[in-house]
Amino acid sequence: MQPVKDYLTGKDLGIRIKGRDGCCVIRFQNGSWIEIGRDYELPMDSALLSWPPAGVPGSILAVALRIYELDHPGTDLRALLTRKFALIKSAAAGELVELQTRTL
Repeated sequence: MQPVKDYLTGKDLGIRIKGRDGCCVIRFQNGSWIEIGRDYELPMDSALLSWPPAGVPGSILAVALRIYELDHPGTDLRALLTRKFALIKSAAAGELVELQTRTL
């Protein structure tokens, strides 16, 4: 069985990361967290996680992620789902900081 990690919101909704290969949306119902909807493969296409101007999200996962980000400002969950992490490099104090994006 692959390890799981749950990212929970205060709204009885969350995202379950399943090992390194997948995730799903979870919901608190009848006293326990259950998986709802389909499983998603990692890394995610960022388009599925977007919230377009029209207000219709690309997936239920996008809804759960938006709620999680509102509950947990500064979270790296989106980067974990897309496997795109920002790296900050600085040789010494006072030098310019370079921001890079890397896909794992």
